[in-house]
Amino acid sequence: MTPANQTTTLDTDILSSLIVTNGLHTGAERTEFYRQVHTGRFTRVIRGVYMDSDAWARLDRHARYRVTTLAVGLRYEDAIFSHQSAGALWRLPWVGPWPTRPHVLTSPRTGGSSTRLVVRHTVGLPDKLEQIDG
Repeated sequence: MTPANQTTTLDTDILSSLIVTNGLHTGAERTEFYRQVHTGRFTRVIRGVYMDSDAWARLDRHARYRVTTLAVGLRYEDAIFSHQSAGALWRLPWVGPWPTRPHVLTSPRTGGSSTRLVVRHTVGLPDKLEQIDG
């Protein structure tokens, strides 16, 4: 299991290239940004998080899933990644397709269900978390 706020050095470069739209404060900023999205300059990673289209095109399927997982971490800062998502952040080898949504753990007390963005596992939170390059 991996906390959302811990990333590898290379992933730090990727994170800095992600654009979170709730950081666009003025109407003019949003209008200009979405104009560029429509021209193909930026690619939507998940709702509210975009990446330069050329950079996205250079990523292999493993890196794309890792970027998607990191994007979820930007949206849910307290996310604890698990299952295949933690494996992707650790760069463990994976055969076959990656899941369509990152996997996170939540406490049974807080509950919550999976969404179009994440698969939630309400199995409880571990006492100890592993951090990547943290």
